[in-house]
Amino acid sequence: MIRKILVVGDLFSDSFAHNIVVTLGAMGYDARSIALNPVANSKIAQMRIIGSYLVRLFPALEDRFLSSVARAAADFQPDLVISTESGLTPGIVARIKAETDALIVCWFTDSVANMGRQYLLAANYDILFTKDPYMVELFGKKLGKPTVLLPEACNPMWHKLLKLSADDKKFYGCDINVTGNMYYYRALVLEQLMEHDIKIWGPSYPRWLSSPTKKLFQTKYVTMEEKAKAFQAAKISLNLLHPTEIYGINCRAFEIAGCAGFQLIDAKAGLSQFFEPGREVVTFDSLVELKEKIAYYLAHEDERHEIALRSYERAHREHTYKCRLEKLISLSLAVRAKPETKVPLRAPV
Repeated sequence: MIRKILVVGDLFSDSFAHNIVVTLGAMGYDARSIALNPVANSKIAQMRIIGSYLVRLFPALEDRFLSSVARAAADFQPDLVISTESGLTPGIVARIKAETDALIVCWFTDSVANMGRQYLLAANYDILFTKDPYMVELFGKKLGKPTVLLPEACNPMWHKLLKLSADDKKFYGCDINVTGNMYYYRALVLEQLMEHDIKIWGPSYPRWLSSPTKKLFQTKYVTMEEKAKAFQAAKISLNLLHPTEIYGINCRAFEIAGCAGFQLIDAKAGLSQFFEPGREVVTFDSLVELKEKIAYYLAHEDERHEIALRSYERAHREHTYKCRLEKLISLSLAVRAKPETKVPLRAPV
């Protein structure tokens, strides 16, 4: 039986680890969290920089930096450890296994390009969960890793329909909403759309990024209910996936749907497993198609609302953190009951 769960990850407002911990608590589990390491997450920039360089220069120091994770696991004695980070070293995973009876899984929701030193492949995880069917196929077929498709989700606690005030509509309202980090791929696409009223929400606009889209940046990082307001108030929530997403989709795909936003998203082979293109979300495969669909749906409000409502119902029915964690815990229990259990190694694309 699984009662106590330790979540490894950064715990800030609406972060991946935050959504997991609060959902586990609501499900009745004794859930605690631990940051990957105190130096990397220090508020003091100099400490983060020094710690980062030390680890690069002296890899042997990594286990020392990460020892707080192993200590937290030894003190808590969880039944299950869920790492949301790819940076746990094989040594720390082995230490947790030696000092606890916990099953250890990694729920990796970044793209294949952001695996760092690929410790998530080298460490002896009981199950590796990932959002991209490409990684499920690759790691399962070529490495024999017990890899399962498990994308991100929405959290109905705050990703939900809200009653917007006149001030909300004025502040968040726009033709096109873009939420997340900015980089040249996104900026160059948005530069082709600047005849529209666009609002970009995110943690910061990079100093090195030279683009006229900087004037569209709202200098505000929206989370939880504020994120729901931003998605609902915009006519179109444009989800420009990172170019290293292969078949998978990002957390915003589920959050936009969970907030009843109308979503225009890059066409991906794995999307249809979660939403029906044309009925629950609208996809595009080229800049020409993107411009055409923006023009069409800006002029067809009723269709936007119908599509957004269908995606909202689907997200709250099938794509919540509770749904995802029930699957994760169920598979973990199966492995605990029968360690030789073969978890699914393939995912349809």
